[in-house]
Parts: sequence; C-alpha cells; structure tokens
Amino acid sequence: MDSATINKLAIKALNLIKKENILAWHNIESILFFIQRKRRLVFHKVLLDYFNYFVTSKKWHSVSYLEQLIDCFKKDSLIEISDTQFYLLLNMALNKCNHCGNNHGVDALVSLYEKTNKQKKNIIKNEIINSLKQKFSFEVFYLATLLDIIDFDNKILQEHLDNFQPPLENYRSFKAAFGGQEDPVLPHLNELLNLAFKFEMEIGESTIKKLKQINGYYKWLLGMEVFDYTEFDPNWITLYKTRFFFKQMSKSKKLHEYLKDYLKKTSNSKIASVFFKIGYN
Repeated sequence: MDSATINKLAIKALNLIKKENILAWHNIESILFFIQRKRRLVFHKVLLDYFNYFVTSKKWHSVSYLEQLIDCFKKDSLIEISDTQFYLLLNMALNKCNHCGNNHGVDALVSLYEKTNKQKKNIIKNEIINSLKQKFSFEVFYLATLLDIIDFDNKILQEHLDNFQPPLENYRSFKAAFGGQEDPVLPHLNELLNLAFKFEMEIGESTIKKLKQINGYYKWLLGMEVFDYTEFDPNWITLYKTRFFFKQMSKSKKLHEYLKDYLKKTSNSKIASVFFKIGYN
C-alpha cells in the first residue's frame, strides 16, 4: 500500500471517529494500531490532526491514545502544538485533567518532551520541578530523572533507599499470587536501584546491609563480587533488563566467570542473550 492510499485511509478514519456515534473503544484502538504500523508513511500533518483531536476530545478521552500518537512523531517534530493543547496535556499529567478532573500520570508528558522544541522542553522541566516541590510524587521524580528531564537529586534518592521498608515475611509477589513462581524482584526497589546504577551513586553501607537481607537476589545484586555463587540463580540476570542494571553487572568479574562457565555447560538462549547485552563477549 503506497503512502497516498495510507493517508487517504487515515484521514477517512479520523473523520469517521469525529462523526460516528456507534464506534467502540476497540474500533479506535484498531485505527491507532494501523497509524502506528504505518507511521513512517503517514504525513506529519495527518499525525498532527489526530493528536489535536485526541488531546481535546472528551468523548475519546485516553492518555494511552495520546502516548501512542506522540510516539509516531519524529524527534523535535511536535513544535506546532498550540499553547492550549500543550497546557491541556500538562494538566492531565501534573494537575487535574480538564476533561475528567483526574491526574493521569506523566507518561504522555515525558513522551512529548523528546518530540517538542526547546522552549516547551524548558516549560515541561520547570512545571515538573514545581509540581515536585508542591507535592512530591516518586513516579514523576523517577521518570523525569531517568530521562534526564530534571537534574539528579542524590539526597532524594538516598532518602528513599534509606526509608525503604522490606515486605512482611508472608509477602507474595504478584506472579506467585496468580499461580506462578515466586518473583524475588520488588519493583519499587528496583526503580530506586536503577537510578542509583544510572548515576553510579554510592549507597550507604547500612542501607546496603538492610537491603541485602530481603532475599538472595538482592544479596547478590548489591554485592556481586563478594556473593557466594553456589547460591546463585542465573535467571536473576534476566529479571530486570535495563541498560543500567546491565552496566552494573558488567563490572563484576565473578559474575562474568560464573556465566561464562555456566553457558559452556548449559544451553540457555535467554541467559545467553542477556550475557551479551551485559557487554560480555
């Protein structure tokens, strides 16, 4: 299908969304899936028309839709967004949505950050900083720091690590609660550590000692060179696959030697794939 045909279909579909009252959510999702798949052939103006409609639509009110559309734009290409639409999105993310009064989280806003111009980038940065001062949100702090929208604050991260409370002894992971194997990963703690690894932050010894007591996974993660590898589960390297966790793993000679020996004896494509992503060769 050529670009002209794709754009004609996209325009017709948007007109249908605007006028038709019998469409259901799954119809909209199918249309947006088509736009995403053909994004390289969809004209910038057509993408912008979709974005402008969904950011102002009360009927099809979904931040998820906006994220999908924003991801279709090229870097620095969303400069035409009007101030009205821009502040609608800011309110959705950081304050109260103009359509429903809820706060929808910052995912769409951080997606927009990479696609807009320097002026709006500065506004997003300042609005996030002001929002955190008025009412701290770890979700906002984490994403904005991870994506380098705001500067890293060592004190805030150290405070959250120091105050992290391990789960109760009878804690069951989400996976285990639904019939799967027990998962040693605590998502919030791994987010904290992901930032610590990204910025190569030195975590206090008393905090490391406390976190190591949670389970074997954290005992290994926070002390790879002193860990007893007779207790190691090689699947641990696959549980949280971010480049900052991989970078931290790449510093350990003991881990490297263990995995190299393990893969000589055992055929495991999942672990082999992560082994090379860590940077071992």
